[in-house]
Amino acid sequence: MGDDITDPVTDVAVKEEESDVSDDEDSENKEETTDESTQEAPPNEDSIQDDPASKDSPQDDPSDKSPTHSASVAVDKPPSDIDVPSISNILVDKHHACTYCDYRTHRASYLKIHLQTHTGDKPHACTICDYKTGYHSSLKTHMRTHTGEKPYACKLCDYRAGQLSALNTHLRKHTGEKPFACDSCDYRAGQLIQLKRHMRTHMGEKPFACGACDFRAEHIKDLKKHLKTHLDIKKPYCCNVCNYKASRINHLKTHLRTHTGEKPYTCKVCDYKAGQLTNLKTHMRTHTGEKPFACDKCSYKAALKSSLVQHMRTHDR
Repeated sequence: MGDDITDPVTDVAVKEEESDVSDDEDSENKEETTDESTQEAPPNEDSIQDDPASKDSPQDDPSDKSPTHSASVAVDKPPSDIDVPSISNILVDKHHACTYCDYRTHRASYLKIHLQTHTGDKPHACTICDYKTGYHSSLKTHMRTHTGEKPYACKLCDYRAGQLSALNTHLRKHTGEKPFACDSCDYRAGQLIQLKRHMRTHMGEKPFACGACDFRAEHIKDLKKHLKTHLDIKKPYCCNVCNYKASRINHLKTHLRTHTGEKPYTCKVCDYKAGQLTNLKTHMRTHTGEKPFACDKCSYKAALKSSLVQHMRTHDR
């Protein structure tokens, strides 16, 4: 029984000695794999040299002659009175300041871009039209209006957009999200422009005026419809089956499908086919549940505009 009893102090000393030997072996292995050119490199900011003349500096143990152990102590355990800068401190050092406002940044390039908001400088110009901008990214987005590039695709339908913001707006048609709310009623909209149009019903604003008479409209589509009463629109394209006439050839081609029965637009969910793309889009709402036509006076929504028109008559009674 007496031989199994170990001295705790001796056991701790032995473990510490084994740990020091292990650390020395690891350091020697690392030094053997280091390139010879780095052995004479000057010490960097993190290297700590003890000043023997300083009273505050820790004194080295004269019994410890291992250079590897000494370097390990100097790098891994710096004195507490030395302030070593961290990455977070460097990043928050916003020493580039705007001379016009309180804006500050840690990069000179960011400040240069910000100053354009004060000076109005627009160095990035379109080579096709007169468009100019202060941001290179805005120019790249603008160029898609000329090239027709639409890199942002909807995962729920075939819609594609040239701008990410346009795709995000489109996605609200699928999710039903309507973040823009009216302050006067319960109306909500998926787009800011829709809310602005709705607000005219409260303010009585009619910004679209006819140049031929005193007619004014809340919406541009109503003005366009009114203008047809003043214009003598020529319709040179005539149907050879009925009396239909059109101002455009593609309108006549669409009309002819009512006689031929051709239905080139097919639903991907069911067997439905349509002769016009608009009819297919209307049909797809039966699958998606989308109801884009909203009542301005209550919470009623409809998938068809004709259904909304019929509903509005209940408020006029």
